[in-house]
Amino acid sequence: MYFHNLDNILKAIRMGTIYRDRPLFEYLAHLEIKDWLMNDKSMDLDEEGTYLWHPDSHSDNMMIGDDQEISSMIDWQG
Repeated sequence: MYFHNLDNILKAIRMGTIYRDRPLFEYLAHLEIKDWLMNDKSMDLDEEGTYLWHPDSHSDNMMIGDDQEISSMIDWQG
């Protein structure tokens, strides 16, 4: 989820829709954040693993269980 969000931010910066006043700084800062996350061993990233992706994945669409893990994704328009 973090990488997906960062990729969307990087794309929006390239398209000029966000951070118009200092795009280079913000682009490089977000690239560094992505690199930091990719190399952070505490994230326990498993490139071979399976994950759930939702195009509208923000906290309003997630149900969190007692174990603080995502238990389900919900989405509705209303």
